[in-house]
Amino acid sequence: MEEYKLQDDEVILYRGTVTMDRKSVQLYLTNHNIVIENRIKKHMRKEKFTADVYPVADIKVYEGRPQINQDGRKMEIYLTGTVLIMDFPSTKEAKEFTNEAMQLITGEDAPKRGMDKVKGAFSRMMNSAARSNAAESAKESVEDGIEDLEDFEEKEAPKLKSALGSVRMMADSFGKSVSDAVQKKEDSLSEDKKAQNMTKLKDLYDAGVLTQEEYEAKKKALLESE
Repeated sequence: MEEYKLQDDEVILYRGTVTMDRKSVQLYLTNHNIVIENRIKKHMRKEKFTADVYPVADIKVYEGRPQINQDGRKMEIYLTGTVLIMDFPSTKEAKEFTNEAMQLITGEDAPKRGMDKVKGAFSRMMNSAARSNAAESAKESVEDGIEDLEDFEEKEAPKLKSALGSVRMMADSFGKSVSDAVQKKEDSLSEDKKAQNMTKLKDLYDAGVLTQEEYEAKKKALLESE
């Protein structure tokens, strides 16, 4: 760091090069601040550096989640009064910064956040099992949680492989259970509707509206329908 001086109790959690406003800058994340150093080239003079400092405490938090939105290499950080938009050299670098920032603000690492997403998905699945789109909605949340676990898997592979396999098995099992429950409910509704139609058909026959032949033909068609 050329321009910014660390405080006595300040440490660097992440450092790297990013692109902001089409300029290459140095990005630092400390336990207190986000620091962006710009290098200014002067003709025939020594290079000069400027530092923009943004307190970590200024990052907005909504429903317990810091407003740091990462999409591949691109990232948006929403702070009080401004938004930082930057491109990282790779998705891996962007995820590394995101994980460090999230853990700093929430105190939860990537596996903990991933498991929380999975637990939330299972809870929503059980509460929404009667809806036809419950399995798909929960599946997306489970996949988000698994993705967070996979991001961290490189560092903690021996410990996480077993847990990750269990999570996938649980996700598949719950997804199948919800799908089966939805299908059974749909089948039950179909049988109830068929029984109602059969009763109406018999009433028409008893009232003399339908002949014996018409009644038998319609009854056969109703029984053979899905």
